[in-house]
Amino acid sequence: MPERKRLTLAGGLILKQVARALDDVTDMFIRQVKKMQHKAEEALVQYQMAHADRTDALIAVLRDITLAYKAEGSREERLALIETLLEKDADRILAQCIAHEAVAGNNHLSFLPLFYSGRRSTLFLFLESVSLVSTTQDRTLLDAIAFLLAHKGLHSKWLAISHVPLKDDLGSPNLLDLSFVTDKWWPLVTGNKDRGASVSCVDRRYFELCVFSNVMLELKSGDLCVPGSDQFSDYRKELISEDEFERGVALYGEQAGIPVEGPPFIARLRAQLEAAAKQADDSFPANEYLRN
Repeated sequence: MPERKRLTLAGGLILKQVARALDDVTDMFIRQVKKMQHKAEEALVQYQMAHADRTDALIAVLRDITLAYKAEGSREERLALIETLLEKDADRILAQCIAHEAVAGNNHLSFLPLFYSGRRSTLFLFLESVSLVSTTQDRTLLDAIAFLLAHKGLHSKWLAISHVPLKDDLGSPNLLDLSFVTDKWWPLVTGNKDRGASVSCVDRRYFELCVFSNVMLELKSGDLCVPGSDQFSDYRKELISEDEFERGVALYGEQAGIPVEGPPFIARLRAQLEAAAKQADDSFPANEYLRN
């Protein structure tokens, strides 16, 4: 075999093996984050089962307060009755309400830290070893990743989000954009329920978990890609240009047997849908697997 061909095949093999390795480590990252999410969901179910009696007790307290409010008598008498119900156990009731609020709406995110400590170094190693690229114009998550890696060594509970701009230009510190943080994550990450409130610090652990979870979701959706990989490559590179489309669309339509002009294509598709719908309607009475 000529040396040129040998080197070409060797280079192709190396590129293929690198792509496979990148696919494997990315898939491992996704599996680790999904496993944490699954364990947190299981922990939520166990918590709800274990504290069902406490929830019932809180509902009973709310019922008694409501009855006291609707009782006959003056405003002062009703307020005194409510105070009688709360004065002994007010602190305990408030603590139970706060604990319940953290998991309200089947929100399992508060249980994620239980399964995070053993995976933290592995998840960080992935972000340090792989260059992630956004396939959209939104760079907020990439900025959050860079900020996260820059503060990897910190272990304090709260992390100030003021930072020097990530670009080469000089400027005064500004606040990291937290728009990627969803509503379920927001109270955990910021310690504030109000989405419009000013935020200067984030809970470091929940912020890390939020970033890792978003990276996992965007890798699966294709909003983030891994250059050099196969399964997680940039899908935009597989799209043809407008010039290529114009040059090849007629031949493609001829070979596929479909019209390529707008109105004929829509008419053909509508006819196919109508035919499928009619076939489904006609076969409905005899179809034992379908019921009204």
